[in-house]
Amino acid sequence: MIRRLVTFASGMSLLLCVTLAALWVRSEVSSDLLTYHGWRHNYDAVSQPGRLVLGIAPSDVSRSARMLHYLEYDPSLAHAVLDPQWIAQLKRDATPHWQFASGSAQAGGYYSSLKPGLWEALGVGVASCESFGDTGRIGTWLVAPYWLLVGLTAIAPLCALMRRRRAARRRPSGVCTTCGYDLRASKERCPECGTPITSNAEGA
Repeated sequence: MIRRLVTFASGMSLLLCVTLAALWVRSEVSSDLLTYHGWRHNYDAVSQPGRLVLGIAPSDVSRSARMLHYLEYDPSLAHAVLDPQWIAQLKRDATPHWQFASGSAQAGGYYSSLKPGLWEALGVGVASCESFGDTGRIGTWLVAPYWLLVGLTAIAPLCALMRRRRAARRRPSGVCTTCGYDLRASKERCPECGTPITSNAEGA
């Protein structure tokens, strides 16, 4: 059971490593912003050239909901002429929703400069700036370079690969290199895992 969990964790780490590497390559071409606007906070993931920014900031959803309620129920506005597009946008902003922006200034310059320091010199740190939009409120951002994230997520898959290769070298001849089953009475495939015996012979 523990071995399966370790294998699963290594596989997920490898998948995350490949995803981060792809985002790293894409970040050199286009900056991307993915935001979830919740009732209380915005949760942001920003891909900038060479680095990933994760942040949390105060949300405008509840404020938009109050404004929409005011416009709908205030008698003095019953005959007011309002921009339909603005009302439609306000209705969208008044409920929790996802937002994606690519190649925009919003994604490109999303937080202030990091403070001087050892970790900051490597591109790692915590920064603060005004939250998304014109709210004037402060959000907090965790900044990390892609090279560090790719390196960290590559450790588990590399260790798993090295461990598997060492185990294959230590196994005696005549056993399956995948599961260790005794193949002396088998001719074509391993009865336990189905690996072709030719592959086992090459691995040995």
